[in-house]
Amino acid sequence: MGDMNMDRRTFVEAMGALGALSLAGASLGAHPTVAVAAETAFPEPGTGKPIEARIDPKTGDVTVNEDVIVRYSGCVGCYSSCGNRVKLDRATGRVLGVGGNPYNPACAYPYLNHEEPLEEAYRSMSYANGKGNMLHGTVCGRGNGTLDAVSQPDRITVPLKRAGKRGEGKWKPIGWDQLIKEVTEGGKLFADIGEDRDIEGFKALCDTSTPMNPEQPDLGPVSNQLVMLGGRADGRGAFSSRFAASFGTLNQYGHVSSCAGANGAGSLLQESVNTMMPDPEEAEYALWFGGFPGASGINFQSSAKRTTKNLAAGKLKIDVIDPTLANGAVTPTMPGINWVPIKPATNGAFASALTRSIIDGNRHNARFLAFPNQEAAVAGGYASHTNASYLVIVDEEHPNYRKLMRAADAGIEAPEVKDKAGKPVEQYVVVDESTGEPALHSQCSQGVLEYEGEVNGVKVRTGFLLLKETVSAYTMDEYADITGISVDELERIAKEYTSHGVKTSIWANGGSCIAVNGLDASMGTVVLRALIGSNQMTGGNVPYSMTPVAMGNGARYKLNDIEGKPDVSAKNATAIARTGKAWEGMAEYANRVAAGEKAPKPTLPWYPNAPLSDAQTLMSIVNRYPYQAKILTTWMNNVLQATPGAMRDEVIDRFKDPAYVPLHIACDLVIGEGTQYADYVVPDVSQYESFGIPQVGTAFTGYGSTVRWQVKEPESIQLDDGRHASWEAFLADVAKACELPGWGEGAIKDVDGKAWPLDDAVDYYLKAVANLAYGETPVEDISPEEARLQGLDELPPAFADAVSAEEWPKVQSVLSRGGRYWPMSFIFGDDGRSRWYEDNYRAFVYSEKRALAKNCYSGERLPGTLHYRPQTFSDLSPMTERFSTDEFPFTASEHKPRFRSVSMLANSPIMRDLCDHNYIEINEEDAAALGIADGDAVKITNPIGDVSTGEAMVRAGQVKGAFSSSFGYGHRAYGAQDVEVDGTLTKGNPAIAAGVYVTTMLDPTVTTDGVLGIIADNDASCPGRSGGMFKIEKA
Repeated sequence: MGDMNMDRRTFVEAMGALGALSLAGASLGAHPTVAVAAETAFPEPGTGKPIEARIDPKTGDVTVNEDVIVRYSGCVGCYSSCGNRVKLDRATGRVLGVGGNPYNPACAYPYLNHEEPLEEAYRSMSYANGKGNMLHGTVCGRGNGTLDAVSQPDRITVPLKRAGKRGEGKWKPIGWDQLIKEVTEGGKLFADIGEDRDIEGFKALCDTSTPMNPEQPDLGPVSNQLVMLGGRADGRGAFSSRFAASFGTLNQYGHVSSCAGANGAGSLLQESVNTMMPDPEEAEYALWFGGFPGASGINFQSSAKRTTKNLAAGKLKIDVIDPTLANGAVTPTMPGINWVPIKPATNGAFASALTRSIIDGNRHNARFLAFPNQEAAVAGGYASHTNASYLVIVDEEHPNYRKLMRAADAGIEAPEVKDKAGKPVEQYVVVDESTGEPALHSQCSQGVLEYEGEVNGVKVRTGFLLLKETVSAYTMDEYADITGISVDELERIAKEYTSHGVKTSIWANGGSCIAVNGLDASMGTVVLRALIGSNQMTGGNVPYSMTPVAMGNGARYKLNDIEGKPDVSAKNATAIARTGKAWEGMAEYANRVAAGEKAPKPTLPWYPNAPLSDAQTLMSIVNRYPYQAKILTTWMNNVLQATPGAMRDEVIDRFKDPAYVPLHIACDLVIGEGTQYADYVVPDVSQYESFGIPQVGTAFTGYGSTVRWQVKEPESIQLDDGRHASWEAFLADVAKACELPGWGEGAIKDVDGKAWPLDDAVDYYLKAVANLAYGETPVEDISPEEARLQGLDELPPAFADAVSAEEWPKVQSVLSRGGRYWPMSFIFGDDGRSRWYEDNYRAFVYSEKRALAKNCYSGERLPGTLHYRPQTFSDLSPMTERFSTDEFPFTASEHKPRFRSVSMLANSPIMRDLCDHNYIEINEEDAAALGIADGDAVKITNPIGDVSTGEAMVRAGQVKGAFSSSFGYGHRAYGAQDVEVDGTLTKGNPAIAAGVYVTTMLDPTVTTDGVLGIIADNDASCPGRSGGMFKIEKA
């Protein structure tokens, strides 16, 4: 073989030019445009799948293969909500392959404008005529693996009914009408297999006037005992929410608590227009917790493409704070990006250390922090404000101790001020910097940042002073010991962070915020942004995935409105997750006090400021507390595996016990961990057959939405009326059987008052697409040529019938691009601010809600400012007081795998071939001390005796004192178990069960007297996924 003189860059570019001229849906590498010589000869394609189109290398002319349809849609290969391009055989409708959507910002950088013709989308995938750009239109391995996963023979396509005990794996097919009748009517549904239980159906539970417990009416009506556990945020959740609202239950859950962790407790952190996300295109420095650009974290494609160009050009620096070195943009060849290993569950200490260093070094933006209202901040050149200068009552004898001072406390007469919605605005008190006198925050342009004294005879301090106090509770040396990051490194990061004005971005997500002390990681990012004034500033942090209203009351349809909706809300009902209400305010507490108990303690913790939590819902279900879930629906959901510590026999035995869950209906494509314990299984549609309007997952700061739509005919059973079985068809039919408002004829009204039916997914989602199509300014009608090119003129009649004749060509236009995204320039406002800077954004340097919340076991209140709190149990007692760090010295973290999608894709042979199992990843020094070599079998034990075993991976890219594993392995179902349908047995595949699922300990302060409780954050209720206590031994 001759000498290889071609360098890697030239080789890849040449191969890209060679391969791009015949488009087969394959993605190309991240390389610049290549001009193809006119005389270049290209071979004819040989065997394989048919190409989509040819691009003439001389003229750039596009010749489309008429036998192939390319449709742009949305991917559900993971949680990123990217786009995709689905290549279909025109004659059969079979999916031939999947690629990336060049109109979608999660797939392409830069992405095509919506107005660019479909022909340009073909051209953009080639390098002909100088066309093409950096990684235009890619989809990752998960996106490709999903096609393999949903094509497996174990896919559920017909309704199934349990034919044995729950969990035995025995099922029988039933008809759709029988399914709807049985689950709505109830009765002795399993008498044929010897079960004599009378089961309440949906109709029996559809009672919004009778209290489920007359002695505790605040729990809500009978209808609130319907619990709906959903999964991923794939743009279908609004349909479930509509059903829950019309049925009269608060208990409709997604996966926020298990995924976003403490970030979901936004009311404790800020008063804002939206979550603030980093702006990597314009930032000069970025600090990432719990996510690697181009690797872990949501939307690694987009985050990589939006950072690597500026990193390579020297315009951007990034520090990634994470226990484990992933991959992506953090490589030896990528300049400007640095991995900083940190011990799990210490991100709050890291944020506190930076805050202390910044304040001690006087590097904070005191002028910005002193703006007490949005108008003053905008006049001062910024786009947000804080409550750092607000006065806090610190007089322990005062009835409003720990509260922010109001006008009445200060003896100030306050005029009534209302917000845009007409609600009264609280009037807080600051000390006016110009007069030195107390003033209303709304009537002052600058407050005194460091004030301590009395106002109207009441002792007060500013929130900023309280922050200084709590972050100074530890020295920098102590913070270094806690986090594993040296003082020099902490000081370097603090200095870098404050050296770029507002062009510094910060982001915390994933495991950094999912710990028993996760809220301080989330709060740390809010405080650090406040210290430099970067909120809503270009190059800082800007609102996340803003979009016109689609699945709500939008430009064309009022999808939120339900005429006759029952009056069930948090005012008269309680979420089964025990969130949003304080224990001391519950009727159960009052009843027990009235019966003579002193300071009664609840069975499970209550979280007055937390969002709805899927993990806490699971634990409420298996404890039948605060009430029983009479009907449970699980849809595309694996809460058992997703809740740390829950996939254990004690929890599962109750979850599958009819005495705990009388009726369980699952909707899924496969028999997963939770689905295997259901009574009925409703077949669902795959990502190529379903509708949804998701936002691009995290790290995207543009404007618009992805649209996933039915690009192929569903493989689930077709019903007599032409619909296909799906989650939406099931909910619609149950709703109509129960005569719920907002379903069937006349359910949805458009902006002109015309009533439209709601019987299936198309009736809802295509109206949402119309809202998107008419948002801001309406899109142009699709041309007949483009409609024919994608076969949009041959879609089922129900599609066009779902909207008006005027709207249909515009809806087709949005479908043809797989969504609608505006150019990135749309988000820019004036003077370096985001477009939405006039909307109120107040960062809470002092969180009043947090300061007032009382732990329901110990009665302790935590500070309202950022601070580090070591890992604790539910009563706020330190873990290390109960268990020894000498015996259990290790903490743990998890990260997203490349070849799984959290709990999905284990049934894909392709994904298993790429990586058949995960590892216990251990630091080199730790492994040497333990006598563990790479590839050894190791045993992980937690303090209550749970043991997990796996294969060791000894590596330098793991923080010392902790181990990690990639999530999504160690399945108990999903094809790992035997399944018998109608007498035909399919043996389980052990390969699907391969790998390790690390079992986190249950909370020993709660898990007593038959109660089962997980470790969780005191404020946010999120489970303790990161941290814990473990020992590692060679197996």
